[in-house]
Amino acid sequence: MTRPFSILVPAEEVMQRDYRELGDIVWTRPPASGNCIEYDIMYAAAGLTVAGCAGRTSMGTQLIGKVDLANGEQVFVVAWEHGLDAKARAEMARLRSVRVFDAAGDPMTSIGLLAFGVEEGGVGVFLDLTPG
Repeated sequence: MTRPFSILVPAEEVMQRDYRELGDIVWTRPPASGNCIEYDIMYAAAGLTVAGCAGRTSMGTQLIGKVDLANGEQVFVVAWEHGLDAKARAEMARLRSVRVFDAAGDPMTSIGLLAFGVEEGGVGVFLDLTPG
């Protein structure tokens, strides 16, 4: 099983909408205050048998979806909620303080920010944030 990247969505970035999108969508519960939802993309090698949901026992994941590839590999998208340590919170605060300017040099205030990093072990991490 390989986890090439993850997407982290902190609780403070989850917004309540007045509408619900329709279609082939899997909704996850919003994380508790101070936590985040982590969406992991996981690949299973051809011939590897995965019973149920990848990471369910070790990480308490919820299966979002699974795709069987033509080469026999399987791709899983799973979600799980967890806390954020002080280092992660400090990095989020730093990223939120970054000022983004448009081509004319005017500050942009209503944008989303997708930060990318690499955690120990080489796993790529995307972080969904809104600048302060």
